[in-house]
Amino acid sequence: MARKFLAIDGNSLLFRAYHALPSLTTMSGQPTGALLGFAEMLLNLLDREKPDAAVVVFDAKGPTFRHEQFPAYKAHRPPTPPELAQQVDLAHELVAALGLKVLEIPGVEADDVIATLARRAAAEGWEVLAVSGDRDLVQIVGPRVRLLATVKGFTDTRLYDEERVRQEFSVEPSRVAELKGLSGDSSDNIPGVPGIGPKTAQKLLSQYGSLEELYKHLDEVQPPRIANLLREHRHAAELGTKLATVADDVPLDAAPGDFEWRGPNLPELRKLFGELEFNKLLPKLPEAPVSGEASVSVASSAAEVESLAQRGGAELGLAVAVLQGKAIGVAFAAENRAVYVPLGTSEPQDLFATGPSEAAAAAERLLADPAVLKTTADAKRDMTALEAAGLSLNGVDFDVGLAAYMTSPQRGTRALETLAARYLGYQLPAAEVADA
Repeated sequence: MARKFLAIDGNSLLFRAYHALPSLTTMSGQPTGALLGFAEMLLNLLDREKPDAAVVVFDAKGPTFRHEQFPAYKAHRPPTPPELAQQVDLAHELVAALGLKVLEIPGVEADDVIATLARRAAAEGWEVLAVSGDRDLVQIVGPRVRLLATVKGFTDTRLYDEERVRQEFSVEPSRVAELKGLSGDSSDNIPGVPGIGPKTAQKLLSQYGSLEELYKHLDEVQPPRIANLLREHRHAAELGTKLATVADDVPLDAAPGDFEWRGPNLPELRKLFGELEFNKLLPKLPEAPVSGEASVSVASSAAEVESLAQRGGAELGLAVAVLQGKAIGVAFAAENRAVYVPLGTSEPQDLFATGPSEAAAAAERLLADPAVLKTTADAKRDMTALEAAGLSLNGVDFDVGLAAYMTSPQRGTRALETLAARYLGYQLPAAEVADA
């Protein structure tokens, strides 16, 4: 089975996402609308295509060789909106967190880099999928190369193979640039031949096969008005064709195999999603493998609880299980060891109703001891639930939720799963979220 190479036009997808989604910001004011759409597109692409190698190509800053040939090339385009410009660097971070490499080559456009890599990959036997909202890239479609083009927004796409290109453009993929040379392209400020539109250009190229053959048989072109226009504006047709032709010979010190994709860097990706407040995307990520082994058990004796306190030394992690506003159990953690202690405070029909025990008595002593320092996710909640169960909590040294509020008061949520993703790059499994 042939290896699959994915070449993505980063600027195009980011621009599409920016215009497809409403303006979004984090609580700190960082624009994220384009990034959210960009992230969704990339996640869906990688999940569906599962490429062996992939690269995201961005346009480098500065003029290209086309501006040297025609200074007015794309000159009418407005500058990048400031809100979008603020998301470009983060888009690069996102790509890296997804385990993908970024390419930016000065003096050429992303299309040219993608075309060059696609040609090399196809020659080496790869199956190539280029992804872009710019249909100039239909030129590179061939036996081993397809184009996935975004048509509207970023969810409506169209897959081009050679037959699809012929049906839509009425010419071979390699002749699409000549269509633009004749009819022009307002999006790139390519003037074309005045008086010749897309349908006339398609008819001429379908009849004569190429721009070169068209001009060889110019005396045969009917009606004479069209022949005169072609004769008078030959330079515009040839220049437009040159400008519209993607270059597949960019000097690159890279081969498709250099972009092997081994999956995302999940901790970095979760951390970035947390910082960008992409909470809805976190469940789409696979669970990260647990590093190291942790021992978790239900305490059956006071000695187990007390030994954990000794293991923790200066401080213990604390979590309180709450049912209907009342503490029904506590968990203590130190290093790679944790124990859960049912408190015997729940209703008789409840699963945790074990009645008072030596372990519960030891847990109550630890909770009340101010000398045993404790870290908790929400001290106010824990104290309230324990008090409802007739217990006291002393020695709280660090409150994760309170610290999150103090450092970023503008961020709305201080849920444990959000903080774990934002600061640790870790996605809590559903059971851990429920227990916490």
